[in-house]
Amino acid sequence: MALSETPNRPCAEVDQIAHRQLQEVEARIAWLEVPRAELKRMLQECGRDTVAACCVLELLCDHCACRARRDARD
Repeated sequence: MALSETPNRPCAEVDQIAHRQLQEVEARIAWLEVPRAELKRMLQECGRDTVAACCVLELLCDHCACRARRDARD
């Protein structure tokens, strides 16, 4: 890092970089909370005995198909 080559500089720039990285990490965590909650809900609600009747598998397949269509558009 170029900042480490000037050790006597104030660390305000380093703090700004760290704050930006923290914001990015927090945004990623918030983004992951949505699918996390959905997966937890699916697991709690399923309760079926066979793969043929598994609503979790059905929902995951629907999600994958939806994602594939979205990726094809992009």
